[in-house]
Amino acid sequence: MIFLWSTVARYSGILQGRNEVAAGQGLDWLITPATYLLSILFVFWYSGLTVVNVLICLVFALLVSSVIGRLKVGVLTDKTVSAAYAIGEWRSSWLSFTLIQTISVLNLRAPIFLLFILGSEADAGVFRVADSIGQFLSVILIVVNVVIGPRIAAYYSAGNLTDLQRLARNSARVAFAACLLGTIAFFLVGEWLIRLVFGDEFIRAYGVVLILAVGQLVNTFCGSVGLILSMTGHERKIIGMWACSLLLNVAIGFFLIPALGAEGAAVGVLVGMIAWNVMLLSYTWRQLEIKVSVL
Repeated sequence: MIFLWSTVARYSGILQGRNEVAAGQGLDWLITPATYLLSILFVFWYSGLTVVNVLICLVFALLVSSVIGRLKVGVLTDKTVSAAYAIGEWRSSWLSFTLIQTISVLNLRAPIFLLFILGSEADAGVFRVADSIGQFLSVILIVVNVVIGPRIAAYYSAGNLTDLQRLARNSARVAFAACLLGTIAFFLVGEWLIRLVFGDEFIRAYGVVLILAVGQLVNTFCGSVGLILSMTGHERKIIGMWACSLLLNVAIGFFLIPALGAEGAAVGVLVGMIAWNVMLLSYTWRQLEIKVSVL
């Protein structure tokens, strides 16, 4: 699965490096989770869910995303006129976006590997289910990023930071409101939903989702800060911040997973996500002098 995650991240980075922001982010944040959810629902109705089945569905979703990413990159390659691109700048951008996507994938998936090593397969399966549900709480932010990505680049190129800030803050408010409503809804009916879709063996995922939901609330509250930095030529700085977030995630998980299992892994993700957003917000204010969060 590490190879498949890296492959999806690679194609996502290539597409974003070629200014295909919607395709690049959609590959990683829409196609993969949507395929994963549909495959889980299919398996659930026809044979019931087990930990092994959940992991097989994940592999299938990553394979689908890898194939779609390869096809999309191939189409762009066929249409590319080499004289129209600054090859050196494109290679630098491609490498930066690929590293960002790779570290991002590791940040999201490291808890699962730690759970296999320090916890149990059951913990890993519970966390995978919870993580999948948690990701859907921020799906509106993903959609917002796809929509506003080109406008961010246009506003920045024109030096129109006032409209850029207004766009960023309004989109953050929409994403945060949707995530908050989703979190409240899950708090009320989450246990019933998990029993219905995944079965009683995954009921522990309810508490894990609530922990991850706090992280998603922080993420949407801070807005499209990572995308803004990527679209304004600061993608190299993001790499170091993602790496710090990953180290925090792994370190906290290493200490908490033996005692708390999936819940400990979720706390590591939460702390890493908070640190990542705080660092990005601080850097954005220092470099661009704009506010992109809800407040």
